[in-house]
Amino acid sequence: MYPTINQPIFVIQDMYDVSQLEKQLGLGNWDKTTCKGHHSIAYFGQAQRNSAALVKSGKPSDGLFLTSCYSHGSGAKLRGYTEFQALDAWFLGNSTVPRYWKIRATCLRLACRVTRGDWAVA
Repeated sequence: MYPTINQPIFVIQDMYDVSQLEKQLGLGNWDKTTCKGHHSIAYFGQAQRNSAALVKSGKPSDGLFLTSCYSHGSGAKLRGYTEFQALDAWFLGNSTVPRYWKIRATCLRLACRVTRGDWAVA
């Protein structure tokens, strides 16, 4: 769907969105303590990264703020900026603030080592 959107967009997302994982996909509390649950969380995170790559390689007018937090609206800072400061800078055309944010794996720790492609969570 993203490639068909003509208007500029700025995406704000937690890679491991607790609302999507628990409420929409049914990940239970017990799942979070198992390796199978950790693999499910990692798979979901990789899908989020794949979607984020579409935005980053898409229209030059678009922006992205993707944290690696297991949260919903984490309020995490990347390079010292909150998601709202990044959105404000993008909207106002402030080019001193980056439009695309690197993912920092500081919010999520899984007991099982899970590797997917070029990234790992341990």
